[in-house]
Amino acid sequence: FEDISFDEGKIRVCRTLWRGNTYPPKTHPSLRTLKLPDRALDALTRARIDAEDHEWLFPTRSGNPVCAQDFYHVWKRQLRLLKLPDHFTYQQLRHGVASTLLNQGIPLPVVSRYLGHSDPSITARVYSHIIYGMEDAAAEGINQALGQPADSL
Repeated sequence: FEDISFDEGKIRVCRTLWRGNTYPPKTHPSLRTLKLPDRALDALTRARIDAEDHEWLFPTRSGNPVCAQDFYHVWKRQLRLLKLPDHFTYQQLRHGVASTLLNQGIPLPVVSRYLGHSDPSITARVYSHIIYGMEDAAAEGINQALGQPADSL
C-alpha cells in the first residue's frame, strides 16, 4: 500500500514485480505519480479493506504477490469482488483508458506519460487510429478559435 496515497488520490509507479521480487521499471519514464480517477480510488479503497492484513493490494490467499501465471485468475476474482465488469482484460482496460483520454482531447504527451511510454511517438503509433479519426474535431476547433461557427461557412 506504500505506493498509493489514498488521502491525495495518487499512485506511484516505481517498481515492477517479477517472480516474487520487485525491480525498478524498465525505463525512467515508467517512474511516475498519477492522479487516480475517483472510481479507481474507490475500487482501490475497497480492495485495501479486503487486503488489510497483507503487504500487497491484490495478494494470493497466502498473502504473497500474485505470480504471472496466476494473474488472470486473481484479476477476475478482484473485478468481481470490486463489482467491476469482469469481462475486461488488463490490456483492454489500458487501451480503453488511452482511447478515452485521447477522445477527450487530452494532449498526447500527457496520455503518453500516464501510460508510462518513454516517448509520445510510441503512444501516437499505437493509438494512431484514434488520433487520425479526430480531423473533424480539429477543424471545429479551428473554427471556434477563429470565431466562425461551422454552420455559418
